[in-house]
Amino acid sequence: IEKAALAEDVSHVFSKPSFVTFFNGTCASGDRAAMNKRLRAAVEEWFQLITTCFSYYSGSTSGYGGEGIYSMGLNEWSDFTISSGVINDDAKAKGEQCNPQGGATLRRTDVDGVFIATNYEDKSSDAGGLQSQFMRHEFVEACIRVAVLVAREEDSRVPGVDITDGNKGGTVDAGRALQVYLREYVERHVRKDIQHDPNDFRTSYLYFEEVDTCFGKYHAALKAMYNAYRLREQGAAAHRPKRLNPSGWDLLMKDTDLISTVSFAVLRLAMMQSRMLCANGIDRDRNTNLTFVDFLEALGRLAHFAGIPSMEELTAAGFGDTLEWHVAQQVVVSKERTKGNDAKLSKEGLESTLGPSGP
Repeated sequence: IEKAALAEDVSHVFSKPSFVTFFNGTCASGDRAAMNKRLRAAVEEWFQLITTCFSYYSGSTSGYGGEGIYSMGLNEWSDFTISSGVINDDAKAKGEQCNPQGGATLRRTDVDGVFIATNYEDKSSDAGGLQSQFMRHEFVEACIRVAVLVAREEDSRVPGVDITDGNKGGTVDAGRALQVYLREYVERHVRKDIQHDPNDFRTSYLYFEEVDTCFGKYHAALKAMYNAYRLREQGAAAHRPKRLNPSGWDLLMKDTDLISTVSFAVLRLAMMQSRMLCANGIDRDRNTNLTFVDFLEALGRLAHFAGIPSMEELTAAGFGDTLEWHVAQQVVVSKERTKGNDAKLSKEGLESTLGPSGP
């Protein structure tokens, strides 16, 4: 699936005449075939990091109800570029937003220009996409454009690696530039939990017999819950969708009070990372909504993120079940409430925090 998604996205990128014109301007005509091959190889090498960053910034920052999910607007693009460290400290003197990490080379206006250039939809392109937001393949293109800008501005960023032939406005090895940008900026500066490969959770925590047994025990109730929250989108057909959409997921989290267990960003991240990768990056239904299997995985991720203690720990702390513990936690108004601190796992700890009047 990942190879198919990669091929699909690269095909969409190179189907845009505006990008082809941009790419042709980075290399001599006789070198284009080799440079094209190297660029495609670089995208393949870093595709997992690109897709996980896109998944987070296009989903976790959208509002309650999932409006704008799986499409990256200018604000989300700016958040990503600032987090990756490409905004120059000198931008501060020009009234732009500066990046605290330093060592970067671009101004806020530069990356805004990349957003505009990438969103330009050629009439002859079949890439689709929204006029003012990125789809997945457009995010790939934008990363390439930023990498070339960084290479032209900072050809001595990595000692021993010549990616611009020493000419700021001249030819650039786009493939090498993309590798340097993703390795020296994105991988180094973007938070590690955002870079997390969703498959790591599946192999380390989810795909086990004990988990399957637990899901099997509550299968009927979970299936009924899933069906009940498959909400019809506003303006859509009268029948309910086949998959659980972000609006239904958010409402479920609110109705079950799980939204008070972890942050909203974590709830959204659990949902976004539970969707299996879809080769067709333009299919919003498959890339946005959850199948029943995806839904079960999202609940598993949520339980993992929330740090809910085991029954043995609950019993030792004086609680009869998870619900009693959960209700008690709500009175502890602190970000530390989900970290499983011993003082907050016991009724005595809660009383020491809240006083005798606490539950």
